[in-house]
Amino acid sequence: MVVKNYLIWFINMIKKIQFYLAIGLGIIVKNLLKISGHMATSLPGLIAYFIYPDILKEIGIRCKIKIFVTGTNGKTTTNYLIKTILSKSGSVLYNEFGANMISGIVSAFISNLKQTYEYCTFEIDEGTLPKIAKQLKPDIVVVTNIFRDQLDRYAEIEIIRKKIFEGIGDSVGLLNGDDPSLNLLKGENKFFYSIEVKNELHDRNITLDVQFCPVCGTKLNYEYYTIGHLGKFICPQCGFSNNEPRFLITNVRESDDTILFDFIDKKKGKVKDLNTKRSGIYQLYNISAALSCAMILGIDFKQIKDAVKNFSHRLGRYEEIVYQNKKIIINLVKNPVSLSETLYTIARDTSRKIVVFILNDNYADGKDVSWIWDADFEILSKIENIKKIYCDGKRKEEIKLRLKYTSFDIEKCVLTNLKENIFLLLNEDVEKLYFLPTYTALFETRNIILNAINEVV
Repeated sequence: MVVKNYLIWFINMIKKIQFYLAIGLGIIVKNLLKISGHMATSLPGLIAYFIYPDILKEIGIRCKIKIFVTGTNGKTTTNYLIKTILSKSGSVLYNEFGANMISGIVSAFISNLKQTYEYCTFEIDEGTLPKIAKQLKPDIVVVTNIFRDQLDRYAEIEIIRKKIFEGIGDSVGLLNGDDPSLNLLKGENKFFYSIEVKNELHDRNITLDVQFCPVCGTKLNYEYYTIGHLGKFICPQCGFSNNEPRFLITNVRESDDTILFDFIDKKKGKVKDLNTKRSGIYQLYNISAALSCAMILGIDFKQIKDAVKNFSHRLGRYEEIVYQNKKIIINLVKNPVSLSETLYTIARDTSRKIVVFILNDNYADGKDVSWIWDADFEILSKIENIKKIYCDGKRKEEIKLRLKYTSFDIEKCVLTNLKENIFLLLNEDVEKLYFLPTYTALFETRNIILNAINEVV
């Protein structure tokens, strides 16, 4: 018995040494990266996890309530809004910069070390959700949507759905009720949120990643679409349709740069006349997911309403920067739906503008860039007051080629190098500049813009 107790003590001591060594080296790496001007969003966590693989369990022990946000589009914005709402109710650990693998979660922990947290809310990559969930054991898993994304990594929507459902397991599931694939999940602790708004742009070339019933394979009938294949649907063969949502955004109105709407929790009542900055229907889905999560956690109505009203987009998710009376808007695009929806938002903006595409094909972007051919570039020919379209990135020629096959005036399309020509772009005689980078170009694009502005100021 004495020997056994000694071995247990020795093993625990080794684990403690590993833990503090992992944290210590992680902090050193983080500081060195920041000194050298790099972001410390992944590498510190990667090193710490390598030294102490049980570090995720340690994070789980320190967090009282654990929330995961996963899905194809909208993870970063939804996660940030959940954090914003919860931060008035206690300490929140979250992965701020969208680094959503294990290394990103551990890096977030290293950057914000505490003994306990009231909440942790983590954006989680769909592919790694089951592995992370097994160690962290989330209380709530929020799922934004499933679209076709990075086919060289995830192949089929069905594969992504299975990984997500496996990761949810016995946790409370909060899913987008307008996505056919997600409506397959049933259970007492599985809840759905929805948006009651009909798409007014009837001439869209809608990208349908899901066209057929996931139960029987019959083509789905839609009463209306919201984004891509999201909407109100029913299978004419087996009757498969939207699950009854507990949470609903309805009575959507637009006013200048603001969207007004009502939010309904069918168990707790209605919050009327919420408002947020106007930036497309996809933002309403992000808000709906975050508000629904807050309601499940019992957060006060007023706290929720204030958070939504004061919510500002950031980190390249429809982020606005003001420069010499111009608005610079940076928005990440990474698949046909996210790009199409961004173009539809630009289409409703009558300001004089330029659009800058930055297309890379690194691993995190997806090596296969053929997805741009499925995005609705044709809408560009109908957008008013586009002075020029600039193309940059490792695959900038591919963007220009895609534009050539639309009715847009190709003479207005210019290949550029953003780093070399940023001042030329910033000084264009326009009211707005839209920068649309893919993932690995996002932070570099943002830094180039901010550095240029700071140099002028």
